[in-house]
Amino acid sequence: MRQLTKKQKNILDKWMKENCPLAGLALCDVVEDYLPNDLWEELQRINNTEILWQEVNRYVNDNCMKYDTGCNPHFRNLGNLK
Repeated sequence: MRQLTKKQKNILDKWMKENCPLAGLALCDVVEDYLPNDLWEELQRINNTEILWQEVNRYVNDNCMKYDTGCNPHFRNLGNLK
């Protein structure tokens, strides 16, 4: 299965809810810049595919807006949140 599993999506949804400063970001490299290593490793253990990195980035970028609490992402200094 090349797509994200329901379990992987639930993990990412929980992470997005808990990391409001990332909500509202678009077209960023979530895996490389923001996703904690332990979370990435858990996603890989569940269903590691050659396109997992791409699928995670796409899912977070497509869905992060529903967790936006009104913060303007263009004026935040995110730094390295890992």
